[in-house]
Amino acid sequence: MPDHRPEALPELFGALLDDEGSLLLGAEDGLSAEAYGRLRAHRSAFAEDCRRLAGSGVAPTVQHDDLHDGNVFVADDGYRFFDWGDASVAHPFGTLLVTLNSVADAFGLPEGDPALARLRDAYLEPWSDGHDRATLREAARLAVRVTRVSRALSWRRALQGADPTRAEYAAAVPGWLQELFAPDPV
Repeated sequence: MPDHRPEALPELFGALLDDEGSLLLGAEDGLSAEAYGRLRAHRSAFAEDCRRLAGSGVAPTVQHDDLHDGNVFVADDGYRFFDWGDASVAHPFGTLLVTLNSVADAFGLPEGDPALARLRDAYLEPWSDGHDRATLREAARLAVRVTRVSRALSWRRALQGADPTRAEYAAAVPGWLQELFAPDPV
């Protein structure tokens, strides 16, 4: 299982930025020279976000990293979660990135919508016995931000190999990295 703990992500981010083939530098669907420079300049801020997240007091665990309604089955005896191909050992709040984006997309909700904040808070509730809500919300904000690099790393792993059908998804790696500068969903 990949190690995407906050402590490991800065080095993984640096190595990903050195993989110019995965970034599709200069290609139509890839990173422009300007975007590439911006990402390289962002490394120390990213490392600081990771350091703060690692110090949140919430331990890493197995993180699904692609949790949305299409990856959950309802069975007679409960729910079944599947498609663990993006899973990693990571901060447990990172899964909120895909979950919140998926809900926002499905219901046409803009970033910052109160429904997304309620969903985030419901997810954070199990940790509220040991942490105050403001600390949990800040950790969730940081986790959602740094998990964008985890998503790029997952796509890079998925696209390795000679299968030509994978080429249509190659833009996912630079796409997720560019999301580092997008507004947070909540």
